[in-house]
Amino acid sequence: MRELIKEKILVDLPFNYVGKYVHKGEEVNIIAEGDDVIFLGEVKWSNNVDANELVVKMRRIMAKINDKGKKEYYGAFAKSFRRCE
Repeated sequence: MRELIKEKILVDLPFNYVGKYVHKGEEVNIIAEGDDVIFLGEVKWSNNVDANELVVKMRRIMAKINDKGKKEYYGAFAKSFRRCE
């Protein structure tokens, strides 16, 4: 999935870095950062995923790492979603 982000197939934003975020037991599958933008993405290869739980987690982490006021983007990828609001 990170390769699809790097190649700008899934998300077409100006990223300088694409990788995985791991810090003090918290993890996000995809972090992509550019000069003015930052993207966090979660990938769950399962059915009936609660997208709201993923977004709440990503927003909590984003609040810790986006100290420069970059434009924030989020993505959730799964086989299927049970709840998307």
